[in-house]
Amino acid sequence: FATGARNSGDNGYSSSISFYNIATTGNGSQFGEMRTKRSETGNIGGATRQIFISGRDHDTAIINEIDYIETSNQGGTASDFGDLATNAKGGANFGNATRGIQLAGDSGAQTNVIQYLTIASTGNMTDFGDALAQIDQNAGCASPTRGISGGGRNTGGDGINVIQYVTIASTGNATDFGDLTTKRYGAGSCSSSTRGLI
Repeated sequence: FATGARNSGDNGYSSSISFYNIATTGNGSQFGEMRTKRSETGNIGGATRQIFISGRDHDTAIINEIDYIETSNQGGTASDFGDLATNAKGGANFGNATRGIQLAGDSGAQTNVIQYLTIASTGNMTDFGDALAQIDQNAGCASPTRGISGGGRNTGGDGINVIQYVTIASTGNATDFGDLTTKRYGAGSCSSSTRGLI
C-alpha cells in the first residue's frame, strides 16, 4: 500500500491509497481514500488492516491523525484509528502482527546512526551501527533476515540512489547493496519476505 503522495493540485497533496502486487512487477492500482489529503504519511500493515500515520495535511500543518482501512475494503474510505502522542511527519514505521511503532519524525538534520528495539517489549532504542553516510528521508524495507535502506537525502540536500543493508540478527554497520534506478528521497516502501519495493 502507498499513500500520501504530492501531486499538482490542492497544494500538492493527495488522499489516494494505491496498492501493488509484490509477487509480480507492474503498476499500482487505486485502492481507496484517506480521510484527508496529506503527504509524508507513515504506513504499517498486516494481513487484514492497513494503518496510515500522521503526515502533513493540505493546509501544510503537521498532524497527529492515524487512519486505518481493512484490506478487504477496496474502494472504501479510511476510518479514524486514534491520534499520535505528538504531531509528526516522515517518521520511520514498522511492526509485527500485534504492535505498530512510529519512530520520531523530521528533525531537520541527517544522521549516520542506525538504532534498534525489540518490538515485544517497550523501551528505548539501542545503537545498531552506522549507515554508509549521513542521510535522511530514506525508504526502508526488510525480510526476516535483512534490513534494506534505499535512497535518501544527503547533507547537501540532494537525493541519492544508494541501497544499503544490514543483517538483522547481528549488530553492525550497513553494507552497499546496489543502486536505485534514479536518485530519490521521501519515497514510500513495502516488502514481503522475498521482494522489496521503493
